[in-house]
Amino acid sequence: MNAAWTSLPRIVSMLTLACCLVFAAGLAAQTPGDADENLPQRKRQALQLLWAARAENRSVISTAMQDEVETALDKAAGKKLTDLLKALDPLASKSAEACQQFVTWWKAHKDDYPGEQTAEPQQAAAVPESKELQARKAKVQQYLSEAFTAGLIKAAELSEIKKAIQTTKGDTLAELLDMLETISGAQQRVVDQFLIWWQDKRREYLGAAASEPRTAPAPAAREPAPPATPAPEPVAVDDATQKRAVDLLFGARREFGDVLSGAVVDQVEEALKSYTADKKAELLQEIELLADRKRATAKKFALWWKEESAALAARSPTGTKGIAAAPPVEAPALGAATTEPTAFAYVQAGNERVLPASRDLIVEIKANRSPGRLVPRDWSVVYYDSTASFKAVEIKFSGGTLMKLSKPGRVLEAFGNNKPFARDALRVDSDQALKLALAAVPNGVNVKSCSFRLTRGEGGLPVWKLRLWAAKLRHPLEEGELGELILSATDGTILRNDLKPQRLD
Repeated sequence: MNAAWTSLPRIVSMLTLACCLVFAAGLAAQTPGDADENLPQRKRQALQLLWAARAENRSVISTAMQDEVETALDKAAGKKLTDLLKALDPLASKSAEACQQFVTWWKAHKDDYPGEQTAEPQQAAAVPESKELQARKAKVQQYLSEAFTAGLIKAAELSEIKKAIQTTKGDTLAELLDMLETISGAQQRVVDQFLIWWQDKRREYLGAAASEPRTAPAPAAREPAPPATPAPEPVAVDDATQKRAVDLLFGARREFGDVLSGAVVDQVEEALKSYTADKKAELLQEIELLADRKRATAKKFALWWKEESAALAARSPTGTKGIAAAPPVEAPALGAATTEPTAFAYVQAGNERVLPASRDLIVEIKANRSPGRLVPRDWSVVYYDSTASFKAVEIKFSGGTLMKLSKPGRVLEAFGNNKPFARDALRVDSDQALKLALAAVPNGVNVKSCSFRLTRGEGGLPVWKLRLWAAKLRHPLEEGELGELILSATDGTILRNDLKPQRLD
């Protein structure tokens, strides 16, 4: 009996230790994912990261892989789900490198996750292309050949673009074909605009191959620059010479965009229209040097133009010494018409580039202000596109010229604010909205610039949101924010007036 009582503490200790071990095992079996109260939110965030990364890197993350990962997020649990969420976190950067790392991880682990596994597109049976698609490919390749023959596209660029036509599919291919159809006729300005877009999209279409060093091709067969001659007497410049100068400008902009900005090209093009004959001859002589297609020459021209434009700004407003005489620039009268393209004009221009089913289906129009200009230079029109991942296609314009067509990753808008406006609800164009806004400006306020946005207001009805900037009272050469006006895009009624002149003090 005494021996039993003596061993009792030892038995109790052993039972306590056993209970602790069982409890610890239960905690170990409970993964962080099971205990995470925010798990549904984390899964939604991971899904949004996947969609956004896929929109930016279609050539890296395939549609089949996206479907597999979505299924895994829905069905996985415990440690497997936690591992998948951690693997998806780096996609927040949307970079091709992060996407490639996730693709590598997924290929190594996808067999561990539930759900049907879809074969990679490379292993799937090839789906025959439709006759319509084959005809489009043949047509755009003919356009490419014509541009190459005319010396507007380099051999390396031609090879890359043809490779992209053969290897891409779906929305990405449709976007490329849409852009290539614009270069019919081998017009240099249009081809240069396409190549600017292509340089921005190369990595998306070519993947890892886009980062490989590109060998410098032999100079394209362009018209050689004429030999230097003594400066001629001032004479009128013919249209062919002026057109060649514009072509050289856009060619240099396309090749050396980091040196020669679009704003400089626009300014020089305007100068070609307004300069008198002697100044125009000097300007043409400087532009002609760009024919050698060297970065150093483009940089030298940009510096020369900076000095030239600064000298012009220092002269009288009427423009002397080479600039055709013009009356001083005055602020437009309230309600005065503008010769700039309007928002609805950009919609009509964009209709030519989107799919027929998307024409006039406007989701949003926006334009950031251009300091010193009542009407912005850069506009963006977003159309509804049922074939796009995020149900939208965006066309950007600059100075009246189409610059870029893309299908943006509108993740949040895809779940709500992404429906097109009723066509008969859009009756007030941007120029009319500007007139109404200027009429509401207090007397004595000199409005200098304005931003525009056509979006949904209360009740989902279309409204124009105009934000105005005006000359500061103490520093008239500087601009200050005056405030915002919200107008109905259907009848022009001012719904909200938040203009506060006291901000200009």
